Amino acid sequence: MAVQPDNVVTLPDGRALGYAEWGDPVGVPVLHFHGTPSSRLEAAIPGFDQVAERLGIRVLAIDRPGIGLSDPKPRRTLLDWPADVAEFADRLGFSRFSVYGVSGGGPYAAACGYRIAHRLRSVGLVSGIAPMQVSDAREGMSRESRTMFWLGRYFPWGLRMMVRRQARHMTTLSITAMLEGLKRIPEPDRRALEEPGRVDAFVLSIKEAFRQGEDGVVDDLRLASRPWGFALDQVPMVVNLWFGGRDANVPPAAGRYLARAFARSEGRYYPDEGHVSLLTNRYEEILTGLLATGVREGDTPITER
Repeated sequence: MAVQPDNVVTLPDGRALGYAEWGDPVGVPVLHFHGTPSSRLEAAIPGFDQVAERLGIRVLAIDRPGIGLSDPKPRRTLLDWPADVAEFADRLGFSRFSVYGVSGGGPYAAACGYRIAHRLRSVGLVSGIAPMQVSDAREGMSRESRTMFWLGRYFPWGLRMMVRRQARHMTTLSITAMLEGLKRIPEPDRRALEEPGRVDAFVLSIKEAFRQGEDGVVDDLRLASRPWGFALDQVPMVVNLWFGGRDANVPPAAGRYLARAFARSEGRYYPDEGHVSLLTNRYEEILTGLLATGVREGDTPITER
C-alpha cells in the first residue's frame, strides 16, 4: 500500500499517538522508532513501502510524545515508552510484534526489549546510540552531538536554547539549502540523499519533529543524555544491531559497546555505510533480519516484567 502518513490512536489516558504506516496492510507488524530530531515520517522514503510489502511486513512508525501528531507526556521517562507501545499495539490488535529504533530511537527499542519482551518477536537498533555515560558512546562522535548530550545531562536549559535555534533553522530550511549542506556530510550519506525524493522526505520528517515546538525533541535528547534506567544485560532477548563504519553521528564504537553490553546480540557492521545510507541502502536486510530473528526466537517464552 502507499504510505499512510497521518494516523492517530488514542491511548487509555486520553493522549494521542500519531503514526505513519506502509507495506503490507495485513503483514507481520513491525514498529519503527524514529531518530532525534525526526518523526513518524522518517522512513517514508521512496521505495520503502514496496520493500516492506514484498516481504509481507506492515511497518508502523510512531511519533514519540510531544513530537509530530503525538500529545506530550509531562515528565516522561524512557521506561514509560514500552507501556505506550503496548497500548498502541492493543489498539491496533497486535498481540506480538517487532520493533527497531534508528539512531536516537535506539534506547526506546532497547527499553521495549527490557520491559515488554513478552510482547516482542524481535528487536533491533539501527545506528542506535549507546548510553552517553559510557565513553565508547561518544568516541568519534561529532563535536556538536557531544555538546548536545553533555548539555542534556548537566545543563538542560542550555540544551533547550541549542534545540530552539535548531528548530528555527530546520523549520525554515529549503531543499536548496539542504542540497548545499550535503557537501559537508560523509560521502555515503551524500550519495544516499541524492537519490530522487530522499532529501524532500528527510527535510519533511525533521520539520514535522518541531510541529509542536521544541519540547518533544528536548525531552528526547535529555532522556538519551542520562542513564536509561535499566541494565542492558537485563534485556532477555536477542538484540539485532546494524552500524555503519563511516557514520559521523553514531560511530561504530557505540555499536561494538552495545554488542558487548547486551546479554544476547547479533551485530552487523558495514564499513562503507554512513548514518543515513545504512538505513536507506540496507532497509531490506534490516527488515529481513528482524523477520528471521522473530521466526527463530519469537516463540521463546519470556516472563512479563
